[in-house]
Formats: sequence, structure tokens, C-alpha cells
Amino acid sequence: MKRLIGLLIVVSLIAVAGTAFAAELNVGSRLYTKFLDKNAFGSSNYATTGNGVGIRSELELTLAAKVSDRAEMGGRILTVWAPPGISPDYSDWWGWYDGSANLWQVRGMWLKCYPATIPTVKSVLLGSSDLGMFTPWTIGKIRWIDRDNARIILGEGEVQGAKYNVAMIPAPLFMAPDWGSAIWAATPGTAPDQRHGWVYGASLAGSPAKGLNLKLTGSRILALQQDPTTTDDTKSVKRFDNIVGTLDVLYTPNPVYSVSGLLGVSRYSVRRDLIGFDTWYPHLPYADLSNGTALQLRGLANDPMGIGLNLQGEIFTVTPDFVSIMAARRESSVLLSQGHVRYIDPVLGKQNGATWKGAVDYEPSAHAANDITDWNEANAQNIIGTSGITVIPEYRSGPLGVKGEISMTSNNLNSQNVDTAKYWWSAAKVDQSASLMAVRGDYLLPMGVGLFGKVKMVSSKDGADKTITTDNVAMDDQEVYAGASYQLTDEIGVLGGYKTLSYVTKVGGTKTYNFQGSMLFAEVKANVGGVDAGIACEMVDGKDKVASAKVSDMRLKGTVEIKI
Repeated sequence: MKRLIGLLIVVSLIAVAGTAFAAELNVGSRLYTKFLDKNAFGSSNYATTGNGVGIRSELELTLAAKVSDRAEMGGRILTVWAPPGISPDYSDWWGWYDGSANLWQVRGMWLKCYPATIPTVKSVLLGSSDLGMFTPWTIGKIRWIDRDNARIILGEGEVQGAKYNVAMIPAPLFMAPDWGSAIWAATPGTAPDQRHGWVYGASLAGSPAKGLNLKLTGSRILALQQDPTTTDDTKSVKRFDNIVGTLDVLYTPNPVYSVSGLLGVSRYSVRRDLIGFDTWYPHLPYADLSNGTALQLRGLANDPMGIGLNLQGEIFTVTPDFVSIMAARRESSVLLSQGHVRYIDPVLGKQNGATWKGAVDYEPSAHAANDITDWNEANAQNIIGTSGITVIPEYRSGPLGVKGEISMTSNNLNSQNVDTAKYWWSAAKVDQSASLMAVRGDYLLPMGVGLFGKVKMVSSKDGADKTITTDNVAMDDQEVYAGASYQLTDEIGVLGGYKTLSYVTKVGGTKTYNFQGSMLFAEVKANVGGVDAGIACEMVDGKDKVASAKVSDMRLKGTVEIKI
């Protein structure tokens, strides 16, 4: 594949050389400012330098040039502020305060050619990419904080009506069993040894029959390093190897019904002696060789009775051995369910509704990422070793809309019947299951006021194992809220409401946690002369009735953005 991709690049550049064309240069700009505040003094998952308080601004210039009718190029120039120990992704939080200044960085550079002399090839891309041309299960779209850091050599084309792509990507540093393949030492405490890691991807998509669409995708991440048994730096050994293949099927026989499915297989091998740890953090099996599968079947009935009632449903299962190191980390949720998460307070360590908004992005990656996120963004969870079923009815008639969900999931990593050395993070899990029921309604009044409300109940349990004293856990959660929205002017819209929260944990039938609380929330969104602005606020007030710990939390987030 390396030789093929190299040939595509060379021939493409030759094909565009000498072409007479009036070059075009387009310049765009973006200014983004964000304000955050809160009354809690501990660190949290805010996209700031750590304390969730400050004002950040970014100025961005986007350059895109049409060099000829066969070639394009582009890039971004972005302000950053990077004091010692702070990633440039945090930009200029309080940069002026300690004498630091905004700096400029060139990011996201790319070149795209459209060769006319290579059979079937439509384009060749060299440079930065978000990797969004594959699937979440194989090579997922890179999340925004790394959007310029992924590089790719990509060839795209078409054969007999079927579209294909082939790609070669330098392996990201964090995509590995030890979450650091290119910077980790073979033995803890020693200097990093040489790494050689590449990701290879390919896909083929077409429609062999009316209403039937197929997409076959494959990926491989292979990391090599110098053989530690020799001083010959040209002799390598395999550090880890992960091959993933998926088949996506979509069948739409008519506008009313559609069925889609996914079959995924993975093969994962690793040299544990080169990793240097007894365990590693992500949900990857601690084994020399693992083969896994993922299955998903989804159906949609679009108002089959003609009364405004739609119905969606899916079933899925992902085995504990399914490994896709390059899968989506949080940009592409792969399940229908809205999911649930118990909110964690960073100061008290209590589950009190303080950090995330309660929705879940379900990801096939063991590296599901929640770092550098704000409180009003979704929590990401992986679905490794999980099976489930979801049914979602939705009714719409004029100003009235009602949407519900029933979901049931089970965890296949129960410590009663798995190897807890291989799946070390599955210990103390027995017959885990969860059920979710939710219903949301909205109604638009004649005067333009929109009313909405929701009830969500989640019941989770971990079955009894008499050898585990903390087992036999039951958790019952409930959220109820109601609110209203109104477009004040052509430029400004508002919404607000009130939510009640109830989280109860029982161990062996005895309550060990019982949080009861309420939340006021409000948002303002505006577009004034092309400037998009918004501010969101939440105030939580509650108490853990078991520990008598009171929770009072306030969060503000404001954003202003303009693009030209």
C-alpha cells in the first residue's frame, strides 16, 4: 500500500505541472471568545487551564487556494498561548495577565490534487485531515482538540460506480494499549526507544441494487520498534498490531421502511513484555492475542400508519475482545440511546449533577475521551463488552411532539464468568444490567411560546456475589424537568426551566447514597449582524441525605463567534 500511495502522489504532481490557470486565493477569518465561571474551587472537566474561570479568545485565518484546475491547497493560522506545562489547545486563557502574549501557529496544512491520468483515481490528499472519511468503528473522526494533528496520504476514486479510498496515516501518540505508543519506554523508568507506527485504511462503498447500500471498511494500526535483543537498529519487532474490518449495510425498499446493520471483526496482538506494565488503563484485554466481534441491527418505520408516529429500534452486542484502537473517541455516537451518566462532583467526589448535562455519546473506542470538555457537553462512554436493545417511538402532530425511549443493556464483563486477569478492569462486576425509560414532550403555543418537559428514569444493578462485600449494588436515578422557550426578537431567543434530581444507591439493600436536589437552567442565544452569541447557566442545589453533604453549584458559559 505504501508504494501505491507514493505512486499516486508522484503521478498527481506530474499531471498538474505546467497547467495554465489563473490561481485563486480565498481568505476566511474567525474570531471566537468563550467565558466560563463557577463557584466550585476544585478542578473539573472544563476546557480551561484547570479552574473553570476565565476568558479565552482565538483569532483564526483560513487560507484556501486553487492553484490550478487540478490542484488545491490550504491551511489555517491560529492564535495560541502556551505557557510551560499548558497545552497549546487551551489557547490564551488569561494570557495577558502574567505577561504572556498570543502567538501565531500555522496549522491544518493540506494539498489536494485531481489527476486526469491515473485510471479510477479522482483525487489525492496530502496533509492534515480530520479522518472523517472512514467509519466510527474503524478510523474515527479526530476530535476537535486534535483536528490539525492528524496527517494523511489519501487516494480517492471510483470503479464501476463504487467509490473507494486508500490511506496511510502516522499513528497518533496516544493510540496504543498503554496510551502512548510513541513516547512510552519499553521498561518504566528507561528512556523511550525508537518507534515506527502507521495506520492504514481503505473503504469501498457502492449500491449493487436499488435501495441497497454497502460499505466495506478496513483499518490497521501497526507499531514497530527496535528489537531489544540486538544493537542492529534496522531489525524491528512488532509492538502491537490491530486489524479491524466492518461491513455497513443499509436497505431502504421504500420511503417508509429502512433497515441498517453493521458487522465488525477485530484482531489484536501485543507484546506485553515491551509495554512494560501488568495492566493498562483503557478497556483493552490484557492478552497477547484477542479476536472480537461487534454486531448492530437498526430499523426505522417512518410514519407507517400515516398518523405522525415514527418508530426506531436497534439491538447490538460488542464482545469484550473487540479492539479498535483508531475508532471514534467522542465525535460520533454509534448508538440510538441517549444513555445516562451519574454526574460527579470534582470536589466532594459525590454524584450530584454538577459536571455533565446527562447525555452520553457511546463510542466503540476504548479511549473514549472526556478531557477538555465543558459541563454542557455530553459524556463519552465506550461500549466494549456491552449488549443492549433500544426502542424509540416519536409522535408529531402539528404543534405537539412526544418522544420516548426504552433501553436495556447488560455488561458481558461479569467477574463471575470472565478472566479478571485478562479483563482486569472487570473485577467486582456481576450480572450488571441497566434499564432506561424516558419520555419528552413539547408544544408550541399560538403566541410563539414553546413548552417542553421530560421524565427520565434509570435503574442499574450489579448482582450479588457473596465473595465481594461491596457487591449487590442497586442504583435508581430520576430526572424530571419542564421549561419554556421564546424567540424574543428576530435576533434573540431564550429558554429556561427547572429540573429535579434524585440519585439513590443501595448496597445490600441499605442506602449508602441518597442525593435529592434541584436545578435551575437558562440559555440565551442571539445572532446580531452575523455574530453568533450565547450564554448558558445552571444552578444546582441539593443534599446527600446519607452523608448530610450539601451541594450548591453554579456554572456559567458564554460564547461569541463571528466568521467571514
